[in-house]
Amino acid sequence: MSLIDEPKAWKSKANGQYLKTESESMQLITLVDTSSSDFIYIGSALPSTAKGDAKWRLQRVDIRTSEIEILFAGSSEDFTHVWDNRTGLVYG
Repeated sequence: MSLIDEPKAWKSKANGQYLKTESESMQLITLVDTSSSDFIYIGSALPSTAKGDAKWRLQRVDIRTSEIEILFAGSSEDFTHVWDNRTGLVYG
């Protein structure tokens, strides 16, 4: 599974889960935005990825009800989104 357009041979630990490919290992950075009363946004990317780069995997946590829902931006776990655009994306 190719996660991003970076070197293919790496595996990363994010939120307690490993994303596996061929070899090597590198930890992802994670940003969490709690500024909204309705949603929490979580972004993961390789270290040194700029917030404006389209290399983020984004999730939105819906906290409006007692049944919490976690969705990915663009209904995809791909690392193709921009952290700075997180609030305007479609999640599914």
